[in-house]
Amino acid sequence: LGLLCVCLMYINEQFILPHALQRLRRIEDASKHAKNHHISHKNVRHLILEDGSLLIFQYYDTAKERFFDAYWIQSIDSLYRIKYLSPSLHPPVGFFVDHLVRQPTGELLQEAAYSDLSFPSMRFNPELLQSTILDPDILSISELSERVVNLSSDLSEKESKVLTAFYWKLTIPWLCLLAIIAPAPYCVIFSRHLSVFLIYVCSIFGLIAFFMFIDASQFVAKRQVLSPFWAISAPFWATFSYFGWRFLKME
Repeated sequence: LGLLCVCLMYINEQFILPHALQRLRRIEDASKHAKNHHISHKNVRHLILEDGSLLIFQYYDTAKERFFDAYWIQSIDSLYRIKYLSPSLHPPVGFFVDHLVRQPTGELLQEAAYSDLSFPSMRFNPELLQSTILDPDILSISELSERVVNLSSDLSEKESKVLTAFYWKLTIPWLCLLAIIAPAPYCVIFSRHLSVFLIYVCSIFGLIAFFMFIDASQFVAKRQVLSPFWAISAPFWATFSYFGWRFLKME
């Protein structure tokens, strides 16, 4: 039963959950847009384009498939301030665009303004674009495995998030089996004073506490306090090995 649940969890992580989370994010973005959602987003994100230029943006709206409040730094002497940028169009199109050009005095001044403007020279790397606008937790196991292969040895914070999500999705389904083998030795102890209810309570709360512990370890791994492997995989498999040994020794 435990192994069957593990298989079902892997199927869920690979096929069902990624699509559900992507649709949920589109719904959340649409609802935030109706409530003037740009107020709640304070962070700034960036994306390197194929020509080496830099795109800085506030957030990406998955419902409308466009960037909001973007700055395309084409060169040190030319940049575009774009309120809405649709990268899925060919070529990409920006709305409410200001073109700023560096003057001989060194100042960046607005040279032109457009209600809409296409950018034929703006080229997006599809894989890099998806990794930037989509959280690694949304991706399937196969998609994460493809990105893990290309990770560098010196991990950045973004790469640490990808590796953390990969180890998490590989590890967490085995919690189904751990939930069975951990309390099993106590369930075959026959005693007049042994409370079955106490076994149920301790097992359930122990499972919840352990899940919260490894869930918190994701934050440690993403912030690069520890490597993703040691932060997630090592504590889980150490606990699994201990209870697995007790289960095998059970008479």
